[in-house]
Amino acid sequence: MTENVKQNELASKPGETGAEKLHQLLTDDQWSAVESEYCKVLRFNPLMSSVVNGEVVHSDLTTPYAMILFRCKKIPEGTIGFITHKIDFLNMYRAFEEKKDDEEIDFLWTREHYKVKMLRHISRLYPKLIIRLHHEGALELLSDPNHRPELRGRARGEAAVYLKEWKPSIIDY
Repeated sequence: MTENVKQNELASKPGETGAEKLHQLLTDDQWSAVESEYCKVLRFNPLMSSVVNGEVVHSDLTTPYAMILFRCKKIPEGTIGFITHKIDFLNMYRAFEEKKDDEEIDFLWTREHYKVKMLRHISRLYPKLIIRLHHEGALELLSDPNHRPELRGRARGEAAVYLKEWKPSIIDY
């Protein structure tokens, strides 16, 4: 397991080591604040969950699989999001296993891009994260035209392209 996927890196549960002071997203209604916007994962912390031989092992059905500390334009700095779907957890875990020091992980939370549109009304049952591995700084290149203004056109686009993507098969994006 890589340094990025250590158990209890952030906090074991909200309220135990200061996590209660951070803005928290657990329900779909709370997560909808970042609908269809890419956010940068700053830290990933499995909660009583792991991956063994490619399968998710989760010992407590009342606890989310993991929490992530992330940054996004639409919400306060230092927000924690709880991952509550097995596929989203497995994909985030795999992304952090592959991540190198000069790379970053971004995600897009969505319930608007299901292949079957009526699923958005029962979305709590389905995965919602599109996860991408980028070179460090790619999210800033995509979202801020003033970041590295010397990169223009094709060079800027190539610097921001993702290296790998994890996307649930029910999402069309």
